Amino acid sequence: MIDFYTSDTANGQKVALMLEETGLAYRRHDVDLVGGAHLEAAFLAVHPLGKIPAIVDADGPGGTPLALGQSLAIVLYLAEKSGRLLPEDPRERALALHYMALVASDIGAAFSGLSNCGLLLEMTGRPVVRETVAYFTDQAHRGLAVLEHRLSESAYLAGDAFTVADILAYPIAVSSVRLLGPEPLAAYPAIARWAGVIALRPATRRVFTKL
Repeated sequence: MIDFYTSDTANGQKVALMLEETGLAYRRHDVDLVGGAHLEAAFLAVHPLGKIPAIVDADGPGGTPLALGQSLAIVLYLAEKSGRLLPEDPRERALALHYMALVASDIGAAFSGLSNCGLLLEMTGRPVVRETVAYFTDQAHRGLAVLEHRLSESAYLAGDAFTVADILAYPIAVSSVRLLGPEPLAAYPAIARWAGVIALRPATRRVFTKL
């Protein structure tokens, strides 16, 4: 059994999708970030930085418990544990890893910066540096343009099949992009097409119904 610690964020959605797609048994624990539950000793024992998502797999490698944080690491671990959604073909596997890293490091970082330097500062009444917001907005659009180009020539990010790369990218396309304003995918028809296909998957419906 896997204990899954999460909240309603794009990163939490990535792991939720992976768990549902693999069919691995898990228990969901919603962490109250506003109330500071992520900074309590019990949770810090799971993730020392107090961040979600995180998992504890009671039946980890060698039959011993394993605690993991970081959505990229968790999704890869679950793919290997389940034997699903990580391509065996060397080219497709390399592309899947490439787009996973791109989403986790560049695109995800742009949206995190946009949220932290814009939305969260406004919510807490602190001054927003417009130049910083503009920078992260530009970086987010540059990242989306890369995904748009790829998806204009390929059904999914790694090729013809749905993989872990799509799982990491999908929440960016349906949740994080809201930071860019109304109709954020209007300029990205290939991403919109791809996201529409993934939205019809049973696992996707289950995850977003639970949120």
